[in-house]
Amino acid sequence: MLINNAGFARGKTILSATQSDISLTFDINSKAHYFLAQEFLPYMIEKNHGMVVTVASLAALVTAPHMVDYAASKAAALAFHEGLGAELVGVYKAPKVRTVLMCQGYTNTALFKGFHSGDGFAQYVLAPETVAEDIVKTVLKGQSARLILPRNSSSVLGIRGWPIFLQLGLRSDLGKLMKNWQGRQVVQPSEASNDMADSKSFEKVEK
Repeated sequence: MLINNAGFARGKTILSATQSDISLTFDINSKAHYFLAQEFLPYMIEKNHGMVVTVASLAALVTAPHMVDYAASKAAALAFHEGLGAELVGVYKAPKVRTVLMCQGYTNTALFKGFHSGDGFAQYVLAPETVAEDIVKTVLKGQSARLILPRNSSSVLGIRGWPIFLQLGLRSDLGKLMKNWQGRQVVQPSEASNDMADSKSFEKVEK
């Protein structure tokens, strides 16, 4: 069993995000799914038995300002999950290797500290234990599944069918979600040097 659960966010706008910000976000939230699958899938396929769990996000379904790179990376994870399921059946002939997708809303972890908590009814904060329990229960059933939390958030699946002006209005309004965001940031020395290089390159372009 492989559970791809790592997540990372910078909380910056498109223009304020550096190259290293964007690269690190996609490395953790998207590319890692490929690299780990390449390590573990061959044995699962050989035995036609196993499970891959992709922890994405509701952000994969609806993008908000100040988290475009995060949402894009989670959308990439969602596409990975869908493509993985198709390849397991159509290419590798291993239909008993199951796939589970989790798209969860705001979860009370250090990564999204200060994120808008919603109205407490239709939108509310999830406990990490709630998300984990739902995943574990699904894994124990041994079947492929798509999970969305909170349950009533499944309506976001239909947003892309709305008129464009309504979609734009919704996404623009979602900027309030990140207004007080103070998510945990862990910066490696290599990132700091990359950020300085990005900054200097930007300064040269500006001049």
